[in-house]
Amino acid sequence: MAAIGIHTSIQGFGLSDDQSWDDGELAGAVRQATDDLDGFTFTVDDTGTPNYFDDYASLLRDKVVQYGGGDAPQDGVTVTPGGTDTDDDANLTVTADGADTGFCEHIERGRSKKDDYTPPGVTGGEGSLTYRGYRIAVTMRQGEC
Repeated sequence: MAAIGIHTSIQGFGLSDDQSWDDGELAGAVRQATDDLDGFTFTVDDTGTPNYFDDYASLLRDKVVQYGGGDAPQDGVTVTPGGTDTDDDANLTVTADGADTGFCEHIERGRSKKDDYTPPGVTGGEGSLTYRGYRIAVTMRQGEC
C-alpha cells in the first residue's frame, strides 16, 4: 500500500512539472529557437504576407514550444510583440507560465533575392509569378524588450 502511495506521489510531481515551465527549460528552448531561426528563409506573397507562417510571434512561439523538452508543457508560452514592430524590425518578449524570467528576441528581416521562388508555369516552363525571398537575423537577451 505504501508503495502505491509513493508511486502516486512521484507521478503527481511529474504531472505538475509537465504543466508549467521553469527558468532553465524556457532559457534552453528560447536559445535553441533563436539558433534555429537565425538565418531562416521564407517567401512572401504579392501582399507581403509570409507564405508559411502568420507572423513572427506565432513562428517564435511554435519554435520555443518545439524545443521545450520532455518536461515542458506544450502550452503556456506567450510571445508579445513590441508596440513599434514592423515587418523588417521586431522586438518580441517571450515568457512562459511558471518561469520567472523572460527573454527579448530581436528579429531583423532582410531581402534575399537568391531565395526568391518562381513556380513552374502551367505548361511546365518558367512561371510568371515570383514570390520574394527574405532571410531573418535573430538575437536574444534576457529580460523583457
